[in-house]
Amino acid sequence: HTDRISSSAGVIAAATPYHIAVCRSGASTRLFLSGTQVGSTYSDSGSIPQSRILIGGHGYLNMGEMSGYLWDI
Repeated sequence: HTDRISSSAGVIAAATPYHIAVCRSGASTRLFLSGTQVGSTYSDSGSIPQSRILIGGHGYLNMGEMSGYLWDI
């Protein structure tokens, strides 16, 4: 399973800019939305897999689209 950080931060609104960051320090991985940590801190001492990174879509069924813009990736 790759879904490791759970959050009840709510809905991300259309036509609103956000800064989203996933940060890892040591064994802790955190998700930030506009500078504020949202969700749980995931702790794992293993390596991050290098196999598949998906941004702006749905990875399970290779479907789904993101309506918006991505920059500074």
